[in-house]
Amino acid sequence: MAGVRAGISGQINNNIVTDGLVFYIDPAYKSSYTGTGTTVTTFVVARTIATVGDKVLGNDALAATDVTVTAVSGGSGKTFTISEAISIADDLPLSFSNQKNHQWPVSNTVRFTAGMVLVAGTNVTQNTSLSSYSDTVSIFKENCREHIIVKNRANVIDTKNQTPTVSKGEVTLQPGNIVFDKQQVLALAGDTIKVGGYGTRKIKDVFGYGIKFTDLKLTLTPVTTTTTSAVQNSTSVAVAARDGILNGTSTVSGIGIDASAVSPTVNSGASAAGAGTIVLSAAQTLENGITLTFPGAGKTATITGNIEVLSPGSSNQTIRFDMEKLVASA
Repeated sequence: MAGVRAGISGQINNNIVTDGLVFYIDPAYKSSYTGTGTTVTTFVVARTIATVGDKVLGNDALAATDVTVTAVSGGSGKTFTISEAISIADDLPLSFSNQKNHQWPVSNTVRFTAGMVLVAGTNVTQNTSLSSYSDTVSIFKENCREHIIVKNRANVIDTKNQTPTVSKGEVTLQPGNIVFDKQQVLALAGDTIKVGGYGTRKIKDVFGYGIKFTDLKLTLTPVTTTTTSAVQNSTSVAVAARDGILNGTSTVSGIGIDASAVSPTVNSGASAAGAGTIVLSAAQTLENGITLTFPGAGKTATITGNIEVLSPGSSNQTIRFDMEKLVASA
């Protein structure tokens, strides 16, 4: 997987798509505060009802200005801070609207392309990728003369006519806006994000290297452990370690293992740490202290293959394999 970094701007302007505001209103969540100030105390854990960036509503004074949450107490704390000193009566029910944006200003858009993925982070919506945005509405659907009206549209990359930085004839820095297919919470503002992509085409887009992989292979190192007691015609086998052995997947071999028909499979007792008893699919008679090998699963995976550089990039780069897409964990 190839990846690049960019800093999300802390300032959100009118060019940002802000549809999909989420309101959470519950009269049970009341403030306990009298007077004018910026710290509000609630009857519930503050982080369960408020998030930094939320717009706060509840009385005419709050509605008349743009008051947002600037800090929320951690843990079981019951206070949050608002952006302006506003008079809030005791026991006043409050509501919070959490702004989420598709489009964000970033410090550098160089090498970003549609389809790249946003790497998971604290304020990142899961399974997000870069994509153009279109807000549409359909009319006349009932009489087969459907017409789609585009209310708002944004390209995946928009430099906003900002001046790029050019070095040796190549653009190395280009501020601008990027668009995600899923909305991101306002707390993302100011974060450093990582964006990457899969496959040789994205490696070319991100790093400038044209490469070719051949003979790629992933090999799991079989797990080995020893018996800690003798086994007499039983499917239950006590072993010194169960790490890396997978129920329903791992088979077993070793001195004394009866594999006359098929290698026994581990049915249960594995997928755990430390010593313990595993249950095999066929009864065995084994001595204490013999070494058993368990193919089919493992703790170490080795990737081998060839890489051919078809066209070089301008600097050294690191290419990563997303192991979660290659192996499953239990």
